[in-house]
Order: sequence, then C-alpha cells, then structure tokens
Amino acid sequence: MGMKFLYIPAGTFTMGSPDTEKGRQQFAEKQHTAKVKAFWLAETEVTQAQWKKVMNTNPSHFKGKDRPVEKVNWHDAHEFVRQLNDISKMLFQLPSEAE
Repeated sequence: MGMKFLYIPAGTFTMGSPDTEKGRQQFAEKQHTAKVKAFWLAETEVTQAQWKKVMNTNPSHFKGKDRPVEKVNWHDAHEFVRQLNDISKMLFQLPSEAE
C-alpha cells in the first residue's frame, strides 16, 4: 500500500483535563495516568490513493492522490482496516484514544 510506519515505544503519560483548566467542560475526562504498549503508527494520514487501492472508491471532496482521504467516518475507517488486513495478511487496527 506504500504506507510508512513509525515505532512508538511503550510508556505512560497524563491523559485528560485538569480540574483547574480554563474553559474545562464538566464532562471532560479527569486526569489520570495512561499506559500504552509499544505500537506502530502510520506516518501520515491514509492518502486517497491508498484508500482507493483498498476500497476501490474515493469519497473525498478535495481530490488529489497524495491528499488525505476525507469524508469518512469511524465505520468507514474500520472497514478500511478490515479490508487492509485481508489484503495484506497482517493485523492492523485503528489506534485507541490513548495511542
């Protein structure tokens, strides 16, 4: 697919919003320590050319093979990953919020 990936080492970080943050909304996630395992993350957004190679469509409004694909939702992205896994025989997944 021509995708490049970056290695992200395992680690911990503070995730969420402090109670004292100016403009903090009441439903904001409270600060907590998040721990992530090492993982690989695509270096850039999925391009329209990469999307089309996997999905055989290009839903983007602003066309350009090297531009990021847009006008997709979580379900579309999940289906892209499922089909990419089938084609590549590898195991990709969408990153978690912490990742």
